[in-house]
Amino acid sequence: MKYLIDTSSLIDINKWYNIGLPEFDFIWDRIGTAVRSLKLSSIFLVESELKDKEIRDFFKKYPGFYLNPNSEDQERVTILIEKYPELVKLRSTKNSDADIFLISIARNREFCIITSEKFAQSKQNIPGVCKMENVEYIDTNKFITEVLLRW
Repeated sequence: MKYLIDTSSLIDINKWYNIGLPEFDFIWDRIGTAVRSLKLSSIFLVESELKDKEIRDFFKKYPGFYLNPNSEDQERVTILIEKYPELVKLRSTKNSDADIFLISIARNREFCIITSEKFAQSKQNIPGVCKMENVEYIDTNKFITEVLLRW
C-alpha cells in the first residue's frame, strides 16, 4: 500500500513527535525510510501549506516526496470540483486547495490518504469525499500505530 499524507497529519505528527527532539528520531527515521521506499508521498500544495521550517527542511532531503499532478489528475480535479464545490476553499488566500488535488492523485494513482480530518456526514472534507469516491483513507494516529511502527 502507498500512502499520500495531508498537511494536517504532518502538523499533528510533529506536534506529537517533535522533529527537533532526539527521542523522536525513530519516528522521523521511519518516515524517511517510507519516503525513500516510495511508500509515503505528499503533493506539491502541501509543501506550501507547511509553516514549520523544520518539517519543510526534513522533506527537502527527499526530492520525490511532493508529487505534481499529471493531466489525468487535472481532469479528475475538474470532475471533483463540479461534484464537491465546497471542498474548494475560496475564503482566503491562505488556502491552497490541496485537498482536492490530494484526493484526485490518490484516486488516480491508488494511494491511501493519511489525514487528521474527521468524517462528517454534513461536510465536504477529505474523509467524506474519499468515502463517496471510493478512495481509501486512514486516520493519522492509526497510520502511526498500525502502519508506520510496523514497517
